[in-house]
Amino acid sequence: MRNGQYALGAALHYDQLGFERKYKADLDFAFRVHVRGPEHRLSFGLRAGLLHHEVQPGNYRPDDALPPDMVLDQVYRSTVPNASFGIHAYGRRYFAGISFPYLLSARGNGPEDVVFNHSEQQQFRRVLVSAGGVFGREYSRVKVKPSVLYSYASHAPFDLDINLNLLLIDRIWIGGSYRIGGDRSDGKGASLVAVCKFKATQQLEIGYAYDHTLSGLGSLSGGSHEIMMSFELHRERSHLVTPRYIRYF
Repeated sequence: MRNGQYALGAALHYDQLGFERKYKADLDFAFRVHVRGPEHRLSFGLRAGLLHHEVQPGNYRPDDALPPDMVLDQVYRSTVPNASFGIHAYGRRYFAGISFPYLLSARGNGPEDVVFNHSEQQQFRRVLVSAGGVFGREYSRVKVKPSVLYSYASHAPFDLDINLNLLLIDRIWIGGSYRIGGDRSDGKGASLVAVCKFKATQQLEIGYAYDHTLSGLGSLSGGSHEIMMSFELHRERSHLVTPRYIRYF
């Protein structure tokens, strides 16, 4: 819209895990302006939506012959509104932003209402702050991209991700991340992450990441592996000449 200055979007989500179901509908609006020339931009985003949550434990009872249960035999439903807002400033070799994914602190009912008779499912406010940049000459074979991500939600520990990546010949990403926070208070951090990504063609990217847990969950998990493959059906010709590093953020 208007040469890419405005954008509107909508999204529908459905998620089911065991006896829990979530339905979500969002409407998005974004606005972008140039700051100090065409290579520096400032973007604003706003989202409004609804989340419907259902919990039906009775559908997964191990034995139908069991006597009635005050928790398992009930169906819990709640619908809560939400609004999000974010600001993102970026140029060819840097970015910085702040976002508020949950501006509304909404409550819904759930099984814990019955068990504890004082607690509810609650959507807490949260803030995310990120910044980073790319260092190295335009046609250098090796470039360095450091970045940080800070996350905080009320009634929860903070998280701080410190990331460092190397870009080799504008095709290969190799790097790692160290997370501070979580349930660790001994200074050892919450997790270590190793990542790599290969830009096979202008449209195809393949990546792998390994997350090693240092927090209390480490005794229950041997880490996690993630494999990523991305293929763009349409790519503008102007992006083929010189990579836009902002796309890798």
